[in-house]
Amino acid sequence: MITASHNPPQYNGIKAIDMDGTEIDEKKEYEIEKLIMNKKFKNVSWENAGRFYYDDTAVDLYINGIISLINFKKISERKLNVAIDTGNGASYYTSPLLLSRLNCHIVTLNSNPDGKFTGRNSEPKPENLQDLINIMKTGKFDIGIAHDGDADRCVFIDENGNFIDGNESLALIAKYTLRAGETLVTPTSSSDALKDVCQQKNAKIIVTRVGAPIVARTMIENNAVIGGEENGGVIYGKHQFCRDGAMTMSLMLNLLACENKKISELLKEIPKYYMVKKSVPRKYDWDVIKNKLLDALGNKKQIYLTE
Repeated sequence: MITASHNPPQYNGIKAIDMDGTEIDEKKEYEIEKLIMNKKFKNVSWENAGRFYYDDTAVDLYINGIISLINFKKISERKLNVAIDTGNGASYYTSPLLLSRLNCHIVTLNSNPDGKFTGRNSEPKPENLQDLINIMKTGKFDIGIAHDGDADRCVFIDENGNFIDGNESLALIAKYTLRAGETLVTPTSSSDALKDVCQQKNAKIIVTRVGAPIVARTMIENNAVIGGEENGGVIYGKHQFCRDGAMTMSLMLNLLACENKKISELLKEIPKYYMVKKSVPRKYDWDVIKNKLLDALGNKKQIYLTE
């Protein structure tokens, strides 16, 4: 996949997908990078590099797959009012179409393809979603939804125009999706609210290093139902073992319809934790930083550092 994900277009890159449909693991990434760096590859003309297929059934296959995993009848009967900002990205067509099939009344923003993301910056964080937030403040919608560029992430705005942190939305989906004995996988960067939810549901939680491919592989190994990060990236094992914004959106609509409550009411059930994330310049090598952290913590915590 050629994508910059949630980043500006000048950072376009390559996301490699394995044979099972998940992102390749770190070992395979390093093997590919090593081949490139060592120039141990053969140049091939474009027409001989692979095979090209056109599949006009892909959209229906994808949408029908999602619908099969939710309560279509309940959502359709609820007739939810939804505002969605697809950010000119990969879901510009599929997410509005899915919402229409779910009998939602929708207003779309940036719902046309534009690889330069001229409508808004691709990352779905509050400062980039002011138009959607202002629409939600009118009080005419049940929920606001936004995707990033490659639509593997999904964030939500409540009916009053408040941005919902990804930790809270993941915990909410987990609370109403997990059953006793099932497993949730999340990285160490996630809120402790997930641990509380799993304890309430008598479910198991596995904490990993940061990275969606790591979460996905751990889910496969442990047959986990739900996985995800605090950035709006949710993995639903019954659908596929990779983050999917439209599936995340549908799980949230499913619980809104089944519980017949406002999203702000449902969020009151989630334990409150606060996390501050900031970017700072790095002045030392990673090993120095790691050792300083370990010294400060008395080796009581496990430290994961990635560039």
